[in-house]
Amino acid sequence: MSLVYSDNITTKIPAFGGKANNLIEVKRYGIDIPKFVVVPANYLDALIPEKIKQNEDQIRDFIANYTFTPGFIDEIYRFFRPDDYVAVRSSALKEDGVKNSFAGQYESKLFVDRNTLPDALIAVWLSAYSDRVAAYRKQNNILSSDMAIIVQLMLDADISGVAFAVNPLTGNENETVINAVWGLGEGLVSGELNSDMFLVESGKITEQIAEKKWAIRFDQVKKTGTNKVPVHQSQLSVACLNNKQVAEVETLLRKLSDHYKTPQDIEFAYCHNKLYLLQTRPVTAITKQSITIWDNSNIIESYPALTLPLTYSFITTMYEAVYRQLSLIMGIRAQTIEQNRDVYANMLGLLCGRVYYNLNNWHKSLSLLPGYKLNAEFMDNMMGVKEKFDTKIEKSGGKWQEYIDIIRALVKMFIRHASLNKDRIAFQTYFNHVMKEYEAMDLEKMSLPELATAYYRFENTLVKKWEAPLVNDFFCMIYFGVLQKLVIKFQLDESETLHNDLVSGAKDIISTEPITLTLEITKLISASPEAVKLFSNPSAEHIYTELKQRSQYQQVYNSIDAYIQKWGERCVGELKLETITYKQKPENYIKILQSYVKNKKEYFLHHDSNIRQAAEEKVKQKLNNKRFKKMLFLYVLKKARYLISNRENLRFERTRGFGMVRILMSQIGSKLTEEQVLENERDVFYLTQKEIFDHIGGNYGDVALREIVRNRKNEYIKNETMSLPERIKAVGHVDDFSVYETKTEVLETTNTLKGIGCCAGVVRGKVTVIHSPHEIDSLNNNILVTASTDPGWVVLFPSASAIVVERGSLLSHSAIVSR
Repeated sequence: MSLVYSDNITTKIPAFGGKANNLIEVKRYGIDIPKFVVVPANYLDALIPEKIKQNEDQIRDFIANYTFTPGFIDEIYRFFRPDDYVAVRSSALKEDGVKNSFAGQYESKLFVDRNTLPDALIAVWLSAYSDRVAAYRKQNNILSSDMAIIVQLMLDADISGVAFAVNPLTGNENETVINAVWGLGEGLVSGELNSDMFLVESGKITEQIAEKKWAIRFDQVKKTGTNKVPVHQSQLSVACLNNKQVAEVETLLRKLSDHYKTPQDIEFAYCHNKLYLLQTRPVTAITKQSITIWDNSNIIESYPALTLPLTYSFITTMYEAVYRQLSLIMGIRAQTIEQNRDVYANMLGLLCGRVYYNLNNWHKSLSLLPGYKLNAEFMDNMMGVKEKFDTKIEKSGGKWQEYIDIIRALVKMFIRHASLNKDRIAFQTYFNHVMKEYEAMDLEKMSLPELATAYYRFENTLVKKWEAPLVNDFFCMIYFGVLQKLVIKFQLDESETLHNDLVSGAKDIISTEPITLTLEITKLISASPEAVKLFSNPSAEHIYTELKQRSQYQQVYNSIDAYIQKWGERCVGELKLETITYKQKPENYIKILQSYVKNKKEYFLHHDSNIRQAAEEKVKQKLNNKRFKKMLFLYVLKKARYLISNRENLRFERTRGFGMVRILMSQIGSKLTEEQVLENERDVFYLTQKEIFDHIGGNYGDVALREIVRNRKNEYIKNETMSLPERIKAVGHVDDFSVYETKTEVLETTNTLKGIGCCAGVVRGKVTVIHSPHEIDSLNNNILVTASTDPGWVVLFPSASAIVVERGSLLSHSAIVSR
């Protein structure tokens, strides 16, 4: 049996495969489908020589070089008109079953004519032996690779779509999900095109209409195949399907599901206002899973854009340790923490190369707090929890145990509060001692096992000795929050922003020092005509070499060197291990100095005490005759100021700590390159900690690491072009999440943006939107607008008249330093 025409088929045949047999069944059931021809699997299998059937590489070579005879092509076109176009699709014998779906795994060819049909048949047949199909078969324990081929009349569809009789993400069997696009469905199935979504439940239709700029249609130029064409302006934001068509698709879907007695996943098309079924299969892998909320609104300040695997594997360890320590500090029993170790181990996720918080686990860790069971709603409001999650927590003990835990937690917090300053000093003394010890090491002379030992010992410092910064941040959040509430409660300010003015103009925040020193170095350069001329050279490398070698620049060079020794780790992306810092490449700092010298503008970093003094005067006037309120307010203000300054200053210790980890890992990368394990020393950042140290321990081969790096680089190239929202609701494991819902605020007007005011006042000026501080030399007193900042942006702040940041909070770096 070589070919079977759809009108001649009366029963299912195993050699036709799942997709073809489904088409046969629905045709017998009276559903409109385009006519088709089946090339059975046993016919194709008989073409392959017996001697190579156990070797898939040889099979691939045979198929790639096989040529279908003109007579065979004529036999297929006997069932079509000579000028008909056809679609060539797979129909694997194990495809579209209840448990497995090969959707998207095999090749399909659209708008194939008589001349291109032989090549299309080869391409589809060959896809049965592709690497991705082999991997899917292995994963699902499918032994057979046999496949039939369907040659079906091609519809030049006006609208195409897919539909599910059950919501595949939530498992809601009462909800039908329909997605549709203009033109062919190829761009929808591949995910290349935006699509409209229609949710149907109990007859109610909910629409999510996308902006559909493109459609996949017949290639009018080549007269074969498809291409992507712009959608007509009138169709950009118009629903593909009207309510009547949505109801028609839903009726077809329910009819098929009832017939097969299992929810169906269909592909459909409208051609000249007539509905056609293209294929149907059971919805596979339906599980009622909880939805995970991923959010990067705060963490993006530390990890903007793409973050490489080594950094992510490192910070995952850090965050687990930090949350566990913070939980102990806040009175959660060690036994409870251990029972919920999976929660602490998964506080973060890496979604397409971007770092996100797992809000579900954050909320679960919050729910472990003593007293949470007794007053969960109050606790949620106090901590600002907006999402309600399914918090199944492991927590032993009854109501009395809760009361005991609360008392014990309060005692611990009181003790911690009393020793805040002493603990901070002890921490900084200890940390400086460790840093001096590591800075004195000659890492280049160490072997890989010695570097691994040094790393683990340093990691232990970061993991187990970081209590003081955590306690400071916790009390900082409390005191600043109380200060904000007291401003409102005591009616001290109509705008309710007085708390920002009261903490502005701080003179003890270390993060402003890089600006001060940079301005001083700029002044030193500007005082020397020779130095000014040198800094006009376009090559930062040339400038740095001249500074080192020529005695007339000794004072400038010494100032730059002193800056780099202290502040060389403070740069854009300073908490990413893959970042090249000023300490590693001083030429990058020279470029900043060049911009300052070039603009010849006197920037002033001033601590605006007038704002603070005016705010303090307002407090005194309002609370003049209210002694107790005044004492309470001034005490809270003093503590808030102290803790906010410490928050920013202790962040620099974290920067230094991450800098040492960067140096250790870079040295490991250099050693692995010397030993020809890696092709480039920076390839180490594409590996995880476990992969690196497993190799050092003898568990990974050289080729394996190179292959991992190569695959990761390709993956990150794809990730670079993706744009992800701030918040994602997703189902499934973090590595293969599906976007379920994203929230975008709809503005009330088109010319007003609302946000949190971190500094009082009105600024009018030209707006400059930038994504990186490297994009621009100076803002020239313009208003800086950007998505997020980190400490590396600080050099731009003096040249801005105002700063507007999309992501952050009142206690974020940009807010504290700006104030």
